[in-house]
Parts: sequence; C-alpha cells; structure tokens
Amino acid sequence: MLHLNFALNLTNLVDQMIDEISWCWENPFEAPMVIFPDPKLEQWFRLRWVQKKGVIANLEVTTIDKFLFRVLSHGDSSKQKISTDILRNVLLAYLKGNALKQNTPILRELHSYLDGETGEIDDAKLFDFANTLAGLFLEYETSRPGNFISPLQSDHHEGLLAYWKQGDLRDFFSTKDRPVPKEKWQRHIYAKLFHNDGGESLLTKTFKATVKRTNQETEFLTLPYLFSQCNNNFDCDRPIFIFGLSGMGQFYRVILQEIANQKEVYAYIQNPCMEFWEDIDVKHVKHWNKSNAPAGIALPKTADDDAEQNLDENENLLLKNWGRTGRENIRLWCLSSDYTFDFVDADFCPDTLLHQVQYLVAHRKNVFDADLLQDNAGKAADHTLSLTAAPSALREIEALHTEVCQLLQSGTRLDEMVVVSPNLDQYRTPIEQVFNAAKKDSPFYIPFTITDYPEKDSLIENAINNLFEIHQQGYISRPAFFSLVKNPVVQSSLSINPDYISAWEQWIVNMNVFRHGGKIREDDWEHCVNQLLLSQVSASPFRSESDGYVPYSDIESGNSDSVQKFIDCIDGLRKWIAFAREGLDVSDKNGIQQFEKMLSHWVSIPANEDEFINEKSIWHKVQNAIDLLNIQFDAGAEYISWKIVQQTIQCACKNSRGGNNRLFSGGLTFMKFSVNRTIPAKHIFFIGANASVFPGRKRQNTIDLRSQAARWPGDDSVIDRNCYTFLCQLMSATEGFHISYINRNLQKDEELFPASVVRDLQFFIASSGVPGAKEFDEKKIPLDETRPADELFTQRSLRNRKSLHIDGNVNNPPKIEIEGKPIILPDKVTVRELKLFFDDPFRFQLAKSVRLPSIEENPEKELFEPIDLKAYDKSKLLKEFVHSILSEDFSGYTKTEQEWILKRKFPNGIFGEMVQQKYNDLAMDVSQKIQSGDFLIPATYQEKREAILNNGAHLWTLTTTLDWYSQLDEHKHILFTVKKNGGSTADFVKMYLDALLMAASSSTKDTAETFILRIYLCSSDSPQEISFAILPTDASQLLEEMFDRAFIQKYGKCAPLQLFDEPQILSFADYRNKLTSQNGPWEYFDGKNLFAPEKFSGFSIDNFKEEWITAIKEQTQLLAPIWSGENG
Repeated sequence: MLHLNFALNLTNLVDQMIDEISWCWENPFEAPMVIFPDPKLEQWFRLRWVQKKGVIANLEVTTIDKFLFRVLSHGDSSKQKISTDILRNVLLAYLKGNALKQNTPILRELHSYLDGETGEIDDAKLFDFANTLAGLFLEYETSRPGNFISPLQSDHHEGLLAYWKQGDLRDFFSTKDRPVPKEKWQRHIYAKLFHNDGGESLLTKTFKATVKRTNQETEFLTLPYLFSQCNNNFDCDRPIFIFGLSGMGQFYRVILQEIANQKEVYAYIQNPCMEFWEDIDVKHVKHWNKSNAPAGIALPKTADDDAEQNLDENENLLLKNWGRTGRENIRLWCLSSDYTFDFVDADFCPDTLLHQVQYLVAHRKNVFDADLLQDNAGKAADHTLSLTAAPSALREIEALHTEVCQLLQSGTRLDEMVVVSPNLDQYRTPIEQVFNAAKKDSPFYIPFTITDYPEKDSLIENAINNLFEIHQQGYISRPAFFSLVKNPVVQSSLSINPDYISAWEQWIVNMNVFRHGGKIREDDWEHCVNQLLLSQVSASPFRSESDGYVPYSDIESGNSDSVQKFIDCIDGLRKWIAFAREGLDVSDKNGIQQFEKMLSHWVSIPANEDEFINEKSIWHKVQNAIDLLNIQFDAGAEYISWKIVQQTIQCACKNSRGGNNRLFSGGLTFMKFSVNRTIPAKHIFFIGANASVFPGRKRQNTIDLRSQAARWPGDDSVIDRNCYTFLCQLMSATEGFHISYINRNLQKDEELFPASVVRDLQFFIASSGVPGAKEFDEKKIPLDETRPADELFTQRSLRNRKSLHIDGNVNNPPKIEIEGKPIILPDKVTVRELKLFFDDPFRFQLAKSVRLPSIEENPEKELFEPIDLKAYDKSKLLKEFVHSILSEDFSGYTKTEQEWILKRKFPNGIFGEMVQQKYNDLAMDVSQKIQSGDFLIPATYQEKREAILNNGAHLWTLTTTLDWYSQLDEHKHILFTVKKNGGSTADFVKMYLDALLMAASSSTKDTAETFILRIYLCSSDSPQEISFAILPTDASQLLEEMFDRAFIQKYGKCAPLQLFDEPQILSFADYRNKLTSQNGPWEYFDGKNLFAPEKFSGFSIDNFKEEWITAIKEQTQLLAPIWSGENG
C-alpha cells in the first residue's frame, strides 16, 4: 500500500519516518530502501537520526532512477539504462550519416532549422540539437506514460509509446484544434532509432556492434520498456521510504503506485497548507483512505494556458501565486488505486510576525484574526521576518554577518542557522572577505562552510578548452599557453612548480616569443627552446646556415627542472597539434584511446592528490564521455569532428557539478537554493533575492513538443518549482526568515529590484492585518558604514566607520603607507625615480606600497606580435643609431641592432625592415642638426654618475646614466639627449635632475664657484636649449628637498607635471577630464578604474582652484631653473 504522510514542515515528518524505519528494520543486514531527492537532505536526515537514535549504519540510500532500474532489471548487471549520452551519440551518427542527405518533405523543417542561412551544418549546433532531442525522447517516455490519468480526464491514457509504436505511428501531441508541426519529423527520427517500422532499428544495430567491439554482452534499455516487460514482477522485498520528494515525472508515479500494490511504500512530503481537510474534525492529525477522500482531492481538468482552475476566489494569495506545484503533487499522488493519507499539523501560536504569516498560509486565510493573540503576544516589534537591501554583495554579507553575531549573542547556535542563495557564486568572495577577516584562532572568528562547488567552469574543462584552442589554431599562442600552464590541474598532472611560471613569462618576453613559425623563419617557441638549451652548454652565440642563436641565461634558467618542464610543455603541445588534424577517424582503431591518453597527460590528477576531489570526479565523467564516442562509430559514423568531441567533453564537465561539504559540520552553512532541497532550521537567511536571478525566467524549448501541446498535470515550469520551494523554505523556519538582495548596480549606477516573491510577500503582509506588518519594511544598508557601532562585529566595518566619522573629509590626501610599518628610507635613489615623483606624486607613492596588476603590459594576453617597437625601445634604438653616426662607426650593425636581430626583437619581415630604416633615417637627420651646433666635441655616451647626499642623519646616493655629456671647462657642462619630436618643459626634467647631480658631485662643491649647465633636447626639429647657473651647495640642497618631499613627507597628491601647463583647468571637473582623457596622465594607469579622482586625488571639489594653484607652486619651486623660463 502507498502511505502518504504530509506536514507543514519536514521537521514534523522526520521523527515519524525514523520511528517507522526503526520498526521495519528487523534484520540489521537488510535495511529498508530510503530514497532522497538531494544529498543535502540525506545529510540533514542522518543528523536528525543521530540526535534521536544515536549511530546509524548500513542504511541503504539511493536515488529514484537507480532504485527503479534495479527493481525492474532484477539486479541484472548485463542490463544498462539508455542514457542521454548514449542516445545522443547514436543520434549524431544518424544525423551526420544519411538522415540529413534526404531532402524528404518530412525532414524539410529539420533541414531549415539546422542548415540556417549558410546552407552548411555547424557541428556545434548539431551537437546541441542532438543532445536536446535525445533528452526530450527519454523525457517524452517518462512524462507521457500510459495509465497515468483516467480516460475521463484525458484522451491520451495509453501514453506516448502507444502512439509512436512500431507499425502504428499516430500523432500524440497534435490535435485537430492544435496541430504541432514538429511532431512529424521527431516521430520519424524516433521510429528510426527505436524500431524502424519493423526493421532492425539503429539502436539495435549499434548495440550489436558495441557488444562485438567490447566482447561484453550488454543490453541497453529504457525504464518504460523495462516496466512494460516486467509484468509487475518487481525485485523488491523490503519497505520503501521516500523523503522530501516534492515533485517527479509522471511515469515514476505510475510505477511507484504499481509497486505499492505489492509492497509497502511510505512517502513523507512537505505540504505548506491544510488544503483538503478543513472539514475533518481532528485537532492535529488528519487521516483518510482512498475510499473516504475529500472531494477537493480530485484532479481537475487543466487549462491549456498557465491559469489554474477550481481555485477559490478567497484563496490565500501566497498559495495562489506559489502553490500550484504542491497542489498538483498531492493530487497526483492521490491518483493511486489505494492509499492512506496522514497529515501532521504544527502546534504553534501565531505570536511573531513569521508565525502569523505561516499561520495564514497553513489555514488558507488572507486576513489575520487578532483575537488569536493572547495578551500582548505578537503585538510587540520583532525581527522574525525581515527584508534587507544592500548596495553591493559585500555590504549584504556584512549585514548578514551582523545578524549572525547578534543571534549568537542571544544564544542561537551556528547549526541552528542556514544561509540559502539562488546565486551563491556571486557571494563566494564577499563571504571569504567578511567571515575570514578574523584569524581562525581568534574568538571573533565565525567558522563557515559552503556546501556546493562553484558553477564556473571546472579546471579540467578550462584546460581541455585551452588544448582544443591550440589544436584548432595549429600553433601555440601566448594566451593559450599561459592559461594552460597556470591551470592548477595541469600543474599537478605535470608536476610543475607554480613559481616557475613567472620565470617562463620573463623568458618569452626577453626572447620575444610570438610567432608560430611559417615560411619566413623558424618558430619562435622552437627558437626559445634552442636558446635555453644552448645556454646549458655554451655562453657564446651560435649561428647556423639558416639562423642564429644567442644563449639565453638568467638566474631562473639555471634551474634545470624549470627549463625541462618548459621544454616538455612545448614538446607536448607540438605533438598535440600534430595529432589527428581533421578529427577522429573510424579507420584509426586506436584513435579514441590515443586521444584520451594525450588528454590524460595534461589533466590526469595523481591518485594521492586530495586537493582536487571534484576535479577527479569530473575527469572520470570525461573519460566515460570519451569512451562513449565509440558508439558513434558503432552506429556507422565515419569520423567525429573536433567540434563534436569538444562539445561532448564540455557537456560531461557541466553535468558534474556538486559539493562535498556537509551541512552544519563546519560552522555556519551556506548552500545553493535548489528544488527538493528544503532544510528546516531555526533561522533561515535567503540572500541574493534579486529579480534578475529568482525565481527564474520563462524559457521555452522550441523543439519540445510538450510546450506546444496541451499541458498535463505535473508539467511544472522552473518558475513554479522555485516559487513552491521558496514557500516550503519559508514554512520551514521556526524562529526567523531573513531575506536580502542587492538594490544597486554600482558600476552602472542603476537601481536593482527584488524578486517577485518578495513583492508578493510584501503585499500579502501589508494587506493581511498582522500586527507586526511594519516590521517587514525594507531596511536599506548604505554604501558607507554608517550603522551604529554596536552592530559592527568586524575590524573592517569598524575601520570604515571610523574613517567616515573621524576623517570627515574623504578628499584628504590618501595615506598609502601600510599601518604599523616604520618608514624605511632608501640608501640609493635613481634620477628616474625622482622624475616619476614629479610625473605624478600619487602614482609614485602608490607604486611604493601597492602592487597593481598590470593592464598595460601583460605578456600572457599578447596574442599577436606588434608591428612596431615600444616607446622605450624606439628611444633606445634612436640613441644607438645617433651614437653610431656621431662616433663615425659605420662598420655594420650597432651592438644593440645585432643583439636585437639575434633575439628577434624587431617585428617580423617587412615590418622589422621598415622600423630599422625609419629610425636610421631619423638618426641621420638628428645627427646633422647636432653636428651643426657648438656643443658636441668632446662628448661621452651613457656615462654613469653618482652623488652622495645627506638628509639629516641619513646618507643616500643618487645615481644616473647620462645620455651625452661634455665638459667645456671646470665649471661649464653640457648635457644633451635625442628625441623623435620636440618636447615640452616636462621633457627636460630628467636632464635637469642629471645636471643637479653633476653640480652636487663636483670635487669643488665646497667652494662658491657657480656651475653653468646647458641642457639640449635634440630632435628632427631645431634643438631646444635650457641654461642655468647654480652653486654646488644649492644643487645639493634642491636634491635633498626633493628627497624629503618624496620619501620622508610622502607627498601624495595627484598633481601630474603634465597638467601644470594646462590653462583650461579651472574646476575639479576640468581636472578630472584632463586627467583621464586620451593622452592624459592616467591613460595607461593600471589603477584608473580602482582609484576615483574624487576620493583619492587629494583635492576637494569645492576648493579645488586654490588647492591646485598651491600644488603647482609647491612642485615647480623645486624645478625653478627650468620652469621659470630662464632659457639661454
């Protein structure tokens, strides 16, 4: 018999089920069969069992599919269930074979769908179609079974198989009033696969070939076929218990009802209202049999649209909007030929807002009766049902952390709380930031566990996608290579030390590795490998007939293991590229095995590696999917394209989501919201209740015939199932239900809205007359930390509040130094560092304290080789050419040019030749202008100089490398450099600092002799000159003041030298626009999206003009000789 047991809350059912199992469990070696719809629900059940009975052992737990296949197949291991994966591979072979070559009228619509506008079938689209259709065929059989509904309620009581059966093909979904055109070609394909109108079906042929290939007698079957062949002879001699299964396919109900005619089947299911038994006068327990069931339990005819029939006009609004799935579930269970029905009512007083709402739902009321309250119970303010809106996920989790801490203070335990989210991945980082802020040994640390793995692509999937990208390109690219070798699974498989990767990045940059080879010259990656190998045996360049090599050597290249791993990766990828360029061919008997072996080289995790438990299970799924590719050859396919192979593996990876953390075992539990996963708790937090993610969107599969035909009871949409599960979760909270969502998109500055269920709940509470309705008003969390101090439980929150309330002005110059660390003054400073300080003090100070990820030059992201040199390389090349001309060295290539040719630093082919010719011509032009001046002879090139300076008790050394330098006499010095085009005053800063160093380092600096310094900037235009005179002591004093300002005072306002000559900067808006504009100081700043000028510039918006003038004056007084216009 079927024993149906319902309650408002699973807590009210679990003890009843535990007692029933204990009574039935007579033999300790033959446990009753228990079916759970979700592993997390099983974990909760086991915890309850341990709390009530103690240790639990040998409980036999399974899923509904595994249980039914076992009882129908009588445990015959030679029988296997036809899965979507198996059917998809057969379908692909059929569609890639003769099916799509037939342009018959019945397949014309299929051709138009797959061919599209191009007339060619894309394999990725074909895979998606085959995968969807295979799943639909199996779902049709289980969702449209026979004997499901009586003939009075439906014309299709025989089920789909009776209409699409051998020798009698008829329309099942189509009717005269509602034709479904797609049914004809789907029925045609189904017939070819399963019975072929009396001939040998494609599945039969395929499975015969599979048996021959594997030498294993295996019979592949579907559950409906097994059921039709078993003649109600079920291999089950123990009671069956089903717990928490709120919905399932119609076929499963049919077969369970048949099993219940012979065995005892107990179903324990949550039902959030007392729907059909209000006329039964039993206080807490409602009970009836099939023979005396209430009239309301009968299944009404269902409308074709989404509207529900037979609903009372005064029906509870929440049940009306959210309860359809539950109503139909109960009525479908009660279609059984014989059953007992038990309902256990919850005995609670509506003393809080949450309990009042639960009471109204349970009793199907819309208006609360205040007479139910005793004395002042339920009239005082409470926070049992709350709604919080936060401007970001981080602020939402901070608010959650506060509520958890307050509950802990009141005596609630962590295992009495659970956090649920429909979009848990969005909150993983904020959860780590907030809950891991305190050290684990700190008394303020709150342990937590996230039970589900991220929904993002797995590491194995990412690695395999990288491999397919490389194989499809036919060459190794920088992005694909580094994405692959940075993958933790690949590093584990190949035993690559993660510390090696930074060295490898440096190698490819220094050896200019871009190209993948070709007719022009050798592959850059091969050239890189040869340079590394050559450095192991020689330090001298090597030139062959076709090419030349410079041994590459640095500190990291001395690590032979790192070099060997790098070379092995390149060699392995070359073999991978060369493997099966067109796809897997049926003629290659070992092709699939070889393919799996090559993949396993990169992604097979060592057995003793415990870090990648989920990835190991994914790899097993991938291996199984690869093995099933053989079925396409068994079905007659001649080859399998790489697109289909890649899609097959991606599908296997995406079907392997899960989690391994247990409920309540590691502290506060965070888990993903899921249908059939309703976990009771004292306090339930529902985070991420945004309309964009919950309860979902109405999506229609265009080839699903069920969506185009009349609806059957139990055909639930994703929205219906999610709404009903949310209702069940609301009814499962005993002391508090707390909802929160994000109300702002800070990046786009737009408002976000809560889910429809939140608005439904708000409207229901507002109109119900419950005393505490105002307590459900939305509580808004501000972006800045303005909450009272007694609501803050993390150092981060306290710091943010202190910063806001004490500092007062958010536009104060930012203190970039790390708190608690003493100021350490440098012993050696370069002129280039001082120049960077004048370029932008803010960025200079930031770079000393914070390492920003570079967005300007990331060698991993550079896919294509540039056709020109970088600015620094251009400047260096121009100087080398000019020096060669001025020194009258015309013997051949310059030293830098020779080195760059061997290291392939010039762009490839004609582009490299153009760069060399361009800068050679420019150097000739600049040299002629230099030679026509009076400041050349004699001149040194790239001379290094230094000066020892003193700031108080701290001695420090200033160093530089002079471009060209001439000394006319003891006190007259000339410095010059070359540039492509004429520059501004800011371009003289480096040479000005060089000149101060020359004066400060003079051997006669203790005298009162004045130094005359002339600075020239030479370009294709006329040379620009600045001359000034200065005492050595004054030069030293200026440099020491610069040091003090940059390193001791740590001046950090955003005052770029480039903007000092801009007359249009009259307001903060002008300043911000110039700062971030094209060719502005922040155009290539890596942190421009992280540091808003309004907050970090150090200038206030209201008093900007005065502060800006002061900043210019303070900075330029240190550059007075070149900024005051004292030109010669």
